[in-house]
Amino acid sequence: MSHLPGQGAIAKRILTARDEREGGFRIFPAIPPRFGVIAVKYSSTMFRAGEVAVYDELWTSGKPQDEPLVEDGGVYVIQYQRPTAAMTWDMWWAGRAGYCPSLLDVQYELVVASRSSMPGREDKWQTRPLRDARPGVFICTDGPLDEIQLTNKIVGKVVGIYNPAAFEGSAK
Repeated sequence: MSHLPGQGAIAKRILTARDEREGGFRIFPAIPPRFGVIAVKYSSTMFRAGEVAVYDELWTSGKPQDEPLVEDGGVYVIQYQRPTAAMTWDMWWAGRAGYCPSLLDVQYELVVASRSSMPGREDKWQTRPLRDARPGVFICTDGPLDEIQLTNKIVGKVVGIYNPAAFEGSAK
C-alpha cells in the first residue's frame, strides 16, 4: 500500500461516513472492545500474509431471528481444539486424540464458510481455509457440517483489517 499525503484522511472520511451496520469490510486504526485480531498466515485474494484481520466476537448479536447465522461466502475465525471438548481423558491418554504436543492444543484459522456442494446435503455447511490455491497445494474443506456444528466452532466474523498506518497524518 502506498502512503500518499492525505491518503489516511480520505480513508478515514470514507470509513466514518459508512454506517457500521452495512457490514462492509473496514480498516481499523485501533481495536475497539468486542473485536479480536488474528495474524494472517497465508496470502489470499482478501489478505496478504503478515497482515492482521479483525473479527467481531459478538457476530451474532443484533441479528434478526429469521436471518441465518452464517453467511454463504462469509469469512470467519474458527477454533479447532484437540482433544475435542467431548473426548474423555481416558481416550486422550490412550492416544485417540492423535498427535497433541500438550494437554490442550487450540488453533485458530481464517476460513470461508459456504453451503455444501454435496448432492443431497445442500442444507449443510463446509469451510475451507482462506488461502490462495497454487499448483501443488491441496486445500481440503471441512464438512459437511450442520449449522449448529459450524457456529460452535466460529469465534467471530471477519469484518476488517487492522492498519493504523492508513490513518497516519489524518485529522483526529
